[in-house]
Amino acid sequence: MFCASLNSVTVCYQLKIMNIEYLSTNVSVLLENSSDFDSSVSDYKYDADGRLYSDSGRGIRGIDYSWADKPQKMYLTTTSGIFQQDNTTMYCNHYADGVRQSNDLVTKKGITQTSQYTYYADSFVFDGRGQNGKPGLFSRLLLPWGYVDRGRKVYTYIHDYQGNIRAVVDSAGVAVQTTDYYPYGAPMVTSTGASRNPYKYSGKEHETRMGLNQYDFHARNQLPTLGLFDQPDHKAGDYPWLNPYLYCAANPIAYIDPTGEDIFVLNKGNDGMHLAMLIQNENGVWQYYSINGNNVYSPISKEHSGGRPFNDISIGAWNSPEEFLNSDYNKSNGKEGKEDTSINNYNYKEGYLISTTSEQDALMRSEFTRIADTEYDIVFNNCATAVQETMVEAGIPVSEPTTIITTTPLSTQFGIVNIVTDCHIKCNIDPIPNTAFKSIIKWNPSGKYIHK
Repeated sequence: MFCASLNSVTVCYQLKIMNIEYLSTNVSVLLENSSDFDSSVSDYKYDADGRLYSDSGRGIRGIDYSWADKPQKMYLTTTSGIFQQDNTTMYCNHYADGVRQSNDLVTKKGITQTSQYTYYADSFVFDGRGQNGKPGLFSRLLLPWGYVDRGRKVYTYIHDYQGNIRAVVDSAGVAVQTTDYYPYGAPMVTSTGASRNPYKYSGKEHETRMGLNQYDFHARNQLPTLGLFDQPDHKAGDYPWLNPYLYCAANPIAYIDPTGEDIFVLNKGNDGMHLAMLIQNENGVWQYYSINGNNVYSPISKEHSGGRPFNDISIGAWNSPEEFLNSDYNKSNGKEGKEDTSINNYNYKEGYLISTTSEQDALMRSEFTRIADTEYDIVFNNCATAVQETMVEAGIPVSEPTTIITTTPLSTQFGIVNIVTDCHIKCNIDPIPNTAFKSIIKWNPSGKYIHK
């Protein structure tokens, strides 16, 4: 049994493996616009993989999923709440990292067909279709601190401590949208300007058309009136004590879910200290990154005395850190293995798993590659410093962090608000792999230690 309170109303439901059965009846909660919720008409069905297949309360007759477990088609009923629609289908395409590429809400009424098409190109959003299959009209440019609309007007977000967008203000400081939230992100009826900006709870896009009322968290869709995702967490095996559908372990006040992936810091240990990383690529596949002292040679014998005479960048493809640790690639063969590309020649015994976002992963892949192109230095630019500097670039602390924030004051109806224009951390970098590894663990306590 799981219960969630929305103000004075408590919604309870029971999970039965692949089915949800509501126990309470006629529960109504006042929400923003079309998001009003009535549990008495809701019936949920799931497929054999645990993914939501139909939801009568929101008028979803069926969902087709892609090979990457992303919804491709949503078949909507002719009647969904106050909506009267005939043969409506939402088509969705996604990039490899789960970010939405496009969606198209197609409605057929007799011989008439209408389309609401949106295309996402990185930070640019376009509405409608142009000629020759190109995107239609520019809609907005999304920025970390706000957005620019097609009229070139600039709007700024006001965030709360969790990153939820509480208000949107224009260049004159007037709030054009305010949003109050229930714990799992459902906007309250006290919210204003709902249609001005769809990006709300946790900064994620809120889909309200056809009464869908869900947030796009890239990896999965979140249903804010339930506090659940629409399919199991693909990392549920790491947390067997948690329900795989729960949002933030049913504690959305203390935790957030930024659509994270992971990195894995590798430590060789005392027998020849060395630090390296596994970083996930755009497809969620783990790849190996290591700075190997490629230009270190003995002054006497003139032989190479570093780890190996080249650096390893985006090497291999593993489904998990455990698979890497137990692979034939993670072996050592002494001097004979230095130039053997079939092994890493370190035989790592341990590592530390840290949650990240896809944006952080992209930053780290780029930063590590940049460092690999610079000259190796045994103190100032070695295997340990490369790992730490890569993490700090993505905002992950490796020692006690100092936060450096740049702000610009803006006059709003709430008073003077300092708008953050840049925020990054600074950490002391330890050149010794073993002590650096211990410090990384200390300053990332929610990570997971894994030993071979």
